[in-house]
Amino acid sequence: DDGNGPGGIAIGPSFKPGNGMYIDKVDDVDEATEEVVPGDYYYYDIAYHPGEGNETNVEIVDELPDGVNFVSADPNGTYYPRPVHEYVWDLGDVDGGDPNSFYELTVQVNNHAEPAGILYNLVCAESDVSYVEDDEETPVGWWGGNVIYVDKNSPGPHIGTTWETAYKYLADGLERAGLADDPNAVEVRVADGTYKPGTDPSDDYFDVSAGIECYGGYAGYGAADPNERDWKRYKTILSGFISDISRNNTVVTMGNNSLLDGFTVEEAKLQGIDSSNASSIVANCTITNNQRKGINCEDGDLAIQWCEIYNNNWQGIYHTGSSKTLTIENCRIHGNEWDGIYTVSSTSTIFNSVIYQNGSVGTYYGINLLNPSDNPDIHNNTIVDNINEGIRFVGSNAPDIVNCIVYYNGGDSQLAGLNPDVVADYCCIEDCNEIATNSNFNDEPDFVYDSAPYGYYHIKYESPCRNAGDNTYVGQDETDMDDEPRIANDAYVIVDIGADEVDCEDTNDPNDWTYDGVINLEEFAMFADAWAGHDSNDPVFDPNSNDYNPNVFDPNHADYISSEQIAKWEPFYNFDATGDSQYAIDVADFAVFLDNWLWEACWHGNYSEVMYAMGGGESMMMSMESSILVEAQPVESVVDPDEVMKFLEVIADEMLEQKTIKKKDLIDFINAVEIYLYDNQP
Repeated sequence: DDGNGPGGIAIGPSFKPGNGMYIDKVDDVDEATEEVVPGDYYYYDIAYHPGEGNETNVEIVDELPDGVNFVSADPNGTYYPRPVHEYVWDLGDVDGGDPNSFYELTVQVNNHAEPAGILYNLVCAESDVSYVEDDEETPVGWWGGNVIYVDKNSPGPHIGTTWETAYKYLADGLERAGLADDPNAVEVRVADGTYKPGTDPSDDYFDVSAGIECYGGYAGYGAADPNERDWKRYKTILSGFISDISRNNTVVTMGNNSLLDGFTVEEAKLQGIDSSNASSIVANCTITNNQRKGINCEDGDLAIQWCEIYNNNWQGIYHTGSSKTLTIENCRIHGNEWDGIYTVSSTSTIFNSVIYQNGSVGTYYGINLLNPSDNPDIHNNTIVDNINEGIRFVGSNAPDIVNCIVYYNGGDSQLAGLNPDVVADYCCIEDCNEIATNSNFNDEPDFVYDSAPYGYYHIKYESPCRNAGDNTYVGQDETDMDDEPRIANDAYVIVDIGADEVDCEDTNDPNDWTYDGVINLEEFAMFADAWAGHDSNDPVFDPNSNDYNPNVFDPNHADYISSEQIAKWEPFYNFDATGDSQYAIDVADFAVFLDNWLWEACWHGNYSEVMYAMGGGESMMMSMESSILVEAQPVESVVDPDEVMKFLEVIADEMLEQKTIKKKDLIDFINAVEIYLYDNQP
């Protein structure tokens, strides 16, 4: 170090100096006006010149990119196919000062060339004492269509043209989408799995830039139908989790006219989605467990459709901007530590949504409207169980509140800064005055379940909210929170108050233990967990007297009824309390449970169609109904063991996939049923 710069050792690629040796490489593609696509031929021209001194054992090695196939060379050398994929000219000893020598390679572009990418080619000349290199970049045109595929499990090459060749990293797919001549014509499709933007908290995020439509929830590579899309089943998770102490500030940013559809966005330090200064749509997404805001939008127009936004540590949705619009339709917004929805200066339209249980300790609300620039439209929502008032308003442009349930909220009233007699019409509001001019009432809405999560706030057929609304505010194509029509074609049908539209009586069942309107694998897992439980008063066989002790449990005979079985005893699941079955959770109870298997509330939509497609279909149900008698009879007469085991096999894989029960517990349960069935046949 002479004091004028950094000291150290400079090392070349092969630890050799150039010694005046020279190599140059160009292709015949005019980068300013031309691009190549699969099927195209082009060639490289290589010029080599030795230094002043003699060179021994000289080789020229051309490393071909994966996106081309070797065609020919002049003069001939040796082609080494994959995996090295290179062409070598062995020049031997070369005298110093010899004139230039020239070489040519002809290649053809193949389907491994990344659309809108670069074919990078490196050539080097090396002798015993010298090394030099040069490279050339050949632009690739847009090919393979306007759908870009991303699947972390794809085998590659990772160029995004099919599910097999999908990008492993979402950032790569989004980057290429942004290079399209018309991003508005491009779709990015993403298979299930967890994707992370990178390890730099500030600079790494997924950029859904202007015009791009990004869809998650695909089955992806290896599935029978990789294009099958179900964003609830094939969860595509965008996570900002870097480490236990580090998160990406933002997981997703949105550009103008962009769409994010079918993702779970979680674990951001600041906000899961940032759509500031843009007009964008977020649809069919779950936004959860972000350390501050679920969705942040400042000075932008934002539409949020069919999303669930919950358990974020600040607001679920934060929107600001004078004269900017926020549209929320058919969403569930709940469990956020601060406000469910918070707006400043913007104008909101909120309809067919459920906003509940937002706010922890503090002055937070279901909906918090500060100085809106125009009158917000709030219709057909269910706003319940928030820590303070369901809706808070500050400003001069008061909201129009129509066809809403605002009930069971904390605070001093259901509305803060608003008089329901002035701003609300056709609403069920807990503390409103019942006056004829606005058709509000304060009767309880009568939800289908009294326990959390309250049947997701569906109303009973007998609810005072049914057929009690005003059709004026409801669009002809609007649907309720179950995607059922709000107003039928019959002009005399009146819309219901709240987010739920009910036109049937079968809304609840006592065996719907998860309150979700379906008796399915979740209830099955709960029953399976109680399987083989025994009442401690079960008559115990006494081997000394060859008789039963009718009332007393004898711990000395615990090998007949184990302490584990007694610990599992849950009378709640003892559906058949006759004969021997009255003391045990056994096949007789199982038969009664199956009587309502796949029951669904009439508000639940197409759940049974989904279950049939998964294997619990109508033919299986008919078979089960013909082979399992649900009346209280002796165990040996109520079941066909073969049919029961077929049924269990059908649902076991689905239970494991959905992780509703531990694999060991499921296997133990099925084995126990099998032994019980075959040991108790006549």
